[in-house]
Amino acid sequence: MSSWNDSLHFCQWQGVTCSRRRQRVTALRLEGQSLAGSLPPIGNLTFLRELVLSNNNLQGSIPTDIGLLRRMQHLNLSTNSLQGEIPIELTNCSNLKTVDLTRNNLTGQIPLHVGHMLKLLLLWLGANDLTGVVPFTLGNLSSLQHLSVAYNHLEGNIPHELGRLKSLKYLYLDVNNLSGMILPSLYNWSSPIEFFVSGNILTGNFTPNMRFNFPQLRKFGIAGNQFTGVIPDTLSNISGLEHLDLGNNYLTGQVPDSLGVLKDLY
Repeated sequence: MSSWNDSLHFCQWQGVTCSRRRQRVTALRLEGQSLAGSLPPIGNLTFLRELVLSNNNLQGSIPTDIGLLRRMQHLNLSTNSLQGEIPIELTNCSNLKTVDLTRNNLTGQIPLHVGHMLKLLLLWLGANDLTGVVPFTLGNLSSLQHLSVAYNHLEGNIPHELGRLKSLKYLYLDVNNLSGMILPSLYNWSSPIEFFVSGNILTGNFTPNMRFNFPQLRKFGIAGNQFTGVIPDTLSNISGLEHLDLGNNYLTGQVPDSLGVLKDLY
């Protein structure tokens, strides 16, 4: 960070991008710089559109004045040691398209108001210490394509409102304490590419016509739950399926011979 000194205009500092006309900071990209300490107040950077501080050694909490960054579209604070709760003020950033807070030490619940961030395409909150439930308000995010809350301590049912996410391609709910059944509404998608709910306490069995509902499916994992019933041979009709993990459940019957065409079967 030797460029961060008074001999250079701040728009010329490493990792800083400014608007041409007004010379206002529009992006901070400082990933992998071994930055330590806590995040300072950043609410004055009102023209900021991108904040990337991933893969550093940041501690402390996410400042609440982050909610003042109404123009921000991309936020990545992943792979740090941030603590405390996800500030509800973050949900005021209604232009956010991507939020990545994975691999921190965040606690508390996922704010219900996250369902107000209607432009979200990606929401990654995995590998933290979050508790509570998967918010039903996530079903409002009609543009959402990536959702990960894996490796937390979430409980309760998978909300049926997630079935409204017709654009969702990647769903990671694995390694939590989720219970109940995968409701039929979740099988109404046509877009899933990767679907993981392994390592929970989920029950129930498969839908017999999965091949029609998940035509683009590439990876499917339900291991380490309490699923029952038989393995439908229609799984082999999902032509692009590459990874299937069904282990450590209470499935009965035979493994269909037709699954022998799959490359990666557990």
